[in-house]
Amino acid sequence: EQQERLGGLVFTPETIPANHLVDLYVEMGETGILSYIKPEQCCSRAQEVHAIKKDPTVSTDSSGMLKLGTKASEPSCEANTELKLRSALQRRNLAIDLAGLMSFDVAEGWTQLLFSHLLRDQPRGLAKVSLQQILDCDKQMFTMASHQTMGNLREGPDKVKPLDTAVNALKGSTEVMQYLMPLPTVKSHEAPPPSGARPDKAQRTDKGGNKPSAPSKPQMPEGCTSHDDENKPLCFAFQHGKCKFKGAPGKRCARGYHKCYKKGCYRAKPYYLCTHTD
Repeated sequence: EQQERLGGLVFTPETIPANHLVDLYVEMGETGILSYIKPEQCCSRAQEVHAIKKDPTVSTDSSGMLKLGTKASEPSCEANTELKLRSALQRRNLAIDLAGLMSFDVAEGWTQLLFSHLLRDQPRGLAKVSLQQILDCDKQMFTMASHQTMGNLREGPDKVKPLDTAVNALKGSTEVMQYLMPLPTVKSHEAPPPSGARPDKAQRTDKGGNKPSAPSKPQMPEGCTSHDDENKPLCFAFQHGKCKFKGAPGKRCARGYHKCYKKGCYRAKPYYLCTHTD
């Protein structure tokens, strides 16, 4: 049924989720509690077949006698590259769709949103989003979705899945998207000069002593400004979701107004979330 419904995908033992993975989501639906499954646990059916092995176990029977048995170990897969992580998340999306907890379109849409940030070029001075940030953001999404859908994971009479509604509402929230904020690049420092070397003329201080250097101004992406068209200051920390001011967007904190500092934009959104369009 799923293969006919999702006609654009190729279903092979390497792309379909393992039975063990589907069983985990079915169990969550029965208990009503969503748990986060790591990408390393999102194996394919082929990986599950190849990895099946039984570990010896020792237990006691009703008479207290020791009993030697075996227990099948849980399969695992690699997800340490972009391609392997993308494949693991697609298998998770298929498994959660098979279990009836979330539609494949919503689950795959969330995955595509994560990887769109991974491929996006960042302004000068900011590093590209890393795989670890993708994983942290994904984990935060499922943590908050689990909280909102506690005890209510099954589809209702209106054919609406609660997890679909939660994910669609959370994928634009600051609590989730802050994990995808580009971080400043780490600059490598030059090695110190060998001991005994005389400093250059530029490094020599005046006879009057050293003067404290002026604090450096925060770096802004190209096309941004520290003041709006009315010469009102704009909060730099707000642009990256780091300002602790609790007021509504658009209000002013001690640093400035909480508006996008893109020149000509000035909408009541942080720069990293603003699309600069209505």
